[in-house]
Amino acid sequence: MVQWVHSALLRDTGGRLTDDVALMVLRNDRTRVAAQSAEPGLRRSRREPSNR
Repeated sequence: MVQWVHSALLRDTGGRLTDDVALMVLRNDRTRVAAQSAEPGLRRSRREPSNR
């Protein structure tokens, strides 16, 4: 991925980077959790919309 981004930056800038470049890559390592129960006691009720 880093090489791809670097190549794309060089291509877009005509081969010269005149400024520093930062790259941040995020990865979601969390495992999926099954959907929660729809029991009324477990759900939050919606608040009434404001008339302001």
